[in-house]
Amino acid sequence: MTAPSIHELYERYRDAWAARDPDRIAGLHTADSVFHLHAGQPPARGREAVRKAVADIFALAPDLAFELVSLHFGEGFWTVQWKLSGTAPAGGTVDVDLMDLVEVEDGAVKAKHSYVDGVAMRAALTPAAAPPAAAATAAPPAAATPAAAPPAAAPPAGSRPGAVTESH
Repeated sequence: MTAPSIHELYERYRDAWAARDPDRIAGLHTADSVFHLHAGQPPARGREAVRKAVADIFALAPDLAFELVSLHFGEGFWTVQWKLSGTAPAGGTVDVDLMDLVEVEDGAVKAKHSYVDGVAMRAALTPAAAPPAAAATAAPPAAATPAAAPPAAAPPAGSRPGAVTESH
């Protein structure tokens, strides 16, 4: 049996992720494959570690969906940009950009490096703060209210609005 083309491998891999099937996903990796979600954790090495890492991702957001933004193939690799959406464990919305670099060897995934928008991911996975108590939101007594700030000075002649200027 011949190895699948890189396009066929991509389609099988994409379908396994869409099916949320960690066993199928890991089965498309080489025995010594690396899966690294560059979000602060170490890479998963080997099929079983890849399977566990993928299962953990699906457990974190069971309704995680991938919307294709762009896809490019090269000799022995593909890159794909996704928009991730779903529900975070705390009930918030996941809306995160993701970029994958997938290296292929002998018709299987040798390495998958996933780069996420860390700020958006952290915001999606951080529980929302509880609203402050009504007493804490009451206006301070009039005596405690600070005076209004004086108007800002006009920018120096010839400067652009919003430009940073230095004084010497």
